[in-house]
Amino acid sequence: MHEYIEDFLDDVKASKAHSTWKTRRANLRPYSEWLEERDIDVTDAEPKHVHKFLREESKTLSDATVASRYSSINQLYEFLTGIWDVMDESPLEDLNQTDYSGQGKDKHKTDDVVYLTSDEVDQLAEHVQKPKLRNELIIRLIFQTGVRRSEVVRIKVDHIDREERSIEVWAPKTED
Repeated sequence: MHEYIEDFLDDVKASKAHSTWKTRRANLRPYSEWLEERDIDVTDAEPKHVHKFLREESKTLSDATVASRYSSINQLYEFLTGIWDVMDESPLEDLNQTDYSGQGKDKHKTDDVVYLTSDEVDQLAEHVQKPKLRNELIIRLIFQTGVRRSEVVRIKVDHIDREERSIEVWAPKTED
């Protein structure tokens, strides 16, 4: 990756949550590679370059992913025009994030969504691997609550309030 992108990521790593740094890095890597393939320095990128990159990305990625890429690129150029002061103007100045949504595959068609029936969940829970009780509870908890796998692994016994019939769920984004 370009040196300025690395500098930006170092700054993000020092000042933001680890998950933010990982997202910025994941979003900027393809942008950096795209620029390198075209022999364009990150500080020489023009609006047309960013526009073309995002347009290409929007053909195959979800709107949310393209929006995240746009945000990361925008943050990079705010850093380069602000704190680092190596550019006079951001190439995203005249671009609009909404111009890159709905361009590609509609990954959220309800026809494509597959849901498990209660009977299928029962079958899944009955055929889990050992430790059977724990794994069956995990399957049923996920089905009943919609909690994510990464959230399930953080649940401790003292997070469960039997009287209120509630569970405190700690997501990586909520941890500080």
